[in-house]
Amino acid sequence: MSLVNIEPESLSNLKDKTELINSFQGATTGIVAAVNRQLTDIGSKVVWGDVAEPPTRTRASCGRNATSYNSVLDLFKTALAAHGRIDRTVYSAGVAGPGEDGRLFDTVTASPSSLIEEESSTRVLDVNLRGALFFSRVTVHHLRKSLAAAKGREAFAVGKAKRMTTTPRSFSSAPAAASPGSPTQMISKFLDTFASRGLMCNEPEDVSRAITHALASRADGETYYVAGSKAYEIEKRLEALRAQWLGEDVYRDLVVVQDVFAGA
Repeated sequence: MSLVNIEPESLSNLKDKTELINSFQGATTGIVAAVNRQLTDIGSKVVWGDVAEPPTRTRASCGRNATSYNSVLDLFKTALAAHGRIDRTVYSAGVAGPGEDGRLFDTVTASPSSLIEEESSTRVLDVNLRGALFFSRVTVHHLRKSLAAAKGREAFAVGKAKRMTTTPRSFSSAPAAASPGSPTQMISKFLDTFASRGLMCNEPEDVSRAITHALASRADGETYYVAGSKAYEIEKRLEALRAQWLGEDVYRDLVVVQDVFAGA
């Protein structure tokens, strides 16, 4: 695990770039709002979408549902109509906490609505996984088109996710992930537990700095763990040690299998 040195000067290459952000009930608060402010201060052209309609609809904001593929497509169309291109994207939609999907495997002590005869809610999966995959798919499509002539590589960040690297890389896209622990609406029910156990809690601005750093540095396949206002890159060290903890022979076989599936 290595400490990430984030210098404000390193973010200057985001000026005049079009940044697209997708969130879920958090565009005006928490991490997304902090990312929006920071990118705007740098001089980026920010377009964000959220399931909640903004109080005042502008070219920079629109009501979009992260779990709807057509809604995600519309968000990208909105950004293209406003600025003509998309340079980088951020998926920061996420839900968590007690009561979101109930206790999935508790069919005894949970509320009557969680009885085995009733299908459980999939809201957490829909927002945190399905929506992220929709967004990443459309991102890779548009970045590939915009970079076809330049033969370059651009970045997108998947918030609240661990890793999604092999396939986007093959289309000249560089994904990165941020693992936050901030006192936002999403984890409000856990804050007392965090405090009682002495766990560090970040401010939204701490996570925002990690996300904008990933965008500016074109971080590729990295995961930033943000703790106590500091960001640590944790994926590269884990990857470097895989052969050691799996065993050389198993690791070589695994790499071949991954390559086969990636090329399928």
